[in-house]
Amino acid sequence: MVVEDRKEGGCSLYEIKHSVRTSPEQRKNLKSTDKCAKIEYSYGPINGKYVIYRGQDKDEGGVSYLNVENYLRSLNTDTR
Repeated sequence: MVVEDRKEGGCSLYEIKHSVRTSPEQRKNLKSTDKCAKIEYSYGPINGKYVIYRGQDKDEGGVSYLNVENYLRSLNTDTR
């Protein structure tokens, strides 16, 4: 998934997985220089690379792993 940031410029890349474990296979597309170059050509600089999964938040291999539950809670903008 590519999320474009039109205000700040650039984009963020996401892979969504069902696993509770990390592996290099999960981030292969995020690490592909060819794919990243094509995305940067269309959307501008890549500001972050993320894998959303069921495990704990951590950084591994230049990619941030985000726990899906924490990630979804962080999207809550309801200020009622």
